[in-house]
Amino acid sequence: MAFTKESGVIILGHPRSGTTLLRRILNGHENLHCPGETHVLNSCARFIQAEKTAHGLDMGILSGMHFAGISEEEIINQVRNLGFSLLEQASTKKLGKRWVEKTAVDSNYIDEIDQLFGEHAYFIGIVRHGLDVAISSKDFSDATGMYLNMFKPYINQYQQPLEALLRSWVDVTTDLLNFSQKHPENCLLIRYEDLIDEPEEVLSHILEFIGEDFSPEIISEGLENTSELGLSDHKCLQQSKVTKVNSKRWELLSDFQLNHLSKIANPLLEMLGYDKIETLNSVSKEDALRNYELGLMVNANKIN
Repeated sequence: MAFTKESGVIILGHPRSGTTLLRRILNGHENLHCPGETHVLNSCARFIQAEKTAHGLDMGILSGMHFAGISEEEIINQVRNLGFSLLEQASTKKLGKRWVEKTAVDSNYIDEIDQLFGEHAYFIGIVRHGLDVAISSKDFSDATGMYLNMFKPYINQYQQPLEALLRSWVDVTTDLLNFSQKHPENCLLIRYEDLIDEPEEVLSHILEFIGEDFSPEIISEGLENTSELGLSDHKCLQQSKVTKVNSKRWELLSDFQLNHLSKIANPLLEMLGYDKIETLNSVSKEDALRNYELGLMVNANKIN
């Protein structure tokens, strides 16, 4: 089966960047079907993943099947057709609507998704302030009692969870930025903060980009639809309207944390059009000790 880029739309973004909010809103459009997370694309991506030997040979299905006389192009085409056929089947059940796929961990497989689907779909990339993403990712991990597999290498490497999750954001967002620059004709990059500040303007731009009409009603209709929640961001599923309630939580971080994390985040934040986090005065050991003692006193008063 031949698929064109008009067949479907893929949402990419680091987990906790607003991908579920965007997916739910687009599901309010009469021509779009945006179910919960299917994991179709990252499953296809993992299927073609490979590890390289010291000599640069990919040890995976593409190399293995090459020696069996089947070309890489043939395999890529078959895997692409499998993924798109599954998504097409799901949307066809919804009166022939055009499919929109969003699974947050797809962002961890951007290279493989590019190889499989890069020229064959429309992409909407969504980015969010890195420190807010790190804080929200930690909240998600605490609530579920686990770290996503894509977070584990960072958690194992860095002592502070917020730094580990922020570095995940840097890597994924850099890959997404590179992907959008490589595919300007079929990839549109938006910011979460712009979506919640001016939802109608941003959504109108998105729908024009993918060739659909915009009407303001899709926002309320999408967020009020609870019939297709599926696997998704548990906090976003509680929203019935676009809200700024979880924005700029990073401003409540301690001076010590902001000093450290700003050095990691600032280069990419500025590249994405965010304000640079100003470096604050260093926190002395004496101040840190006083702050700790003050915290103990406050907590003791709460108990009493």
